[in-house]
Amino acid sequence: MLTRRELEVLSLIKHGMTLDQIAKLLHRSRKTIDNHRRSIGAKLGARSLPHLVEMSAKSGIRLRDVC
Repeated sequence: MLTRRELEVLSLIKHGMTLDQIAKLLHRSRKTIDNHRRSIGAKLGARSLPHLVEMSAKSGIRLRDVC
């Protein structure tokens, strides 16, 4: 199960934001956001960032569902 923060990061990835943009928006380091991305990928079985983006697009998750 994804944490609330992971869901938030996944939603922002879905909306086309880069990891640097997400880090700035959430006031976290890029390394922290990358760690979230890796954790999300491991939990969902994503093979790469593009695969994760594809999975997030198909998920139907919306940022307002998370915030």
